[in-house]
Amino acid sequence: MDVGLSVAEPEDDRKLLERLIECCRELSGEQIGAVVLGCTGMGHIIDELTALLHHHKIDMQVVEPLRTGVTTMPEYMLNLGHNNLIHNANVGDFPQ
Repeated sequence: MDVGLSVAEPEDDRKLLERLIECCRELSGEQIGAVVLGCTGMGHIIDELTALLHHHKIDMQVVEPLRTGVTTMPEYMLNLGHNNLIHNANVGDFPQ
């Protein structure tokens, strides 16, 4: 769902937050329980948005892709069997 604002438009976050609340309210009415913010430039408002959703009694999870990727990627890579070992060096060992 498009919030209808350009990247440069919300000089203060009020307008963006109001529009996101409207979108979340509409999506909640359609039984949708999570939204993914489509711009990492919105990452700084997640905590305030989550608090406002709670205040307005809108049950919606908010996902910010960059934060989610940074926190889940290391675990995902380990589950795939990847590690940061170079030439089978032990942790703390450095290649000569």
